[in-house]
Amino acid sequence: MLIRAFRHRYLKRVSWINREELIEHVLACVPECNRRCAHPFQWTWTNQKMRQRFAKHAH
Repeated sequence: MLIRAFRHRYLKRVSWINREELIEHVLACVPECNRRCAHPFQWTWTNQKMRQRFAKHAH
């Protein structure tokens, strides 16, 4: 999801002459992307709940 969001906002309608320009562009965009998009999230599943779910659907 992160790559999809990054691609949509920072790589759409842009072209580069070479690989180095692409790398420079991506590295320059990362700080802004982190400020705008990187948000903490809370886990709602415990390890035990996850294992129960996997066990139930493993067969």
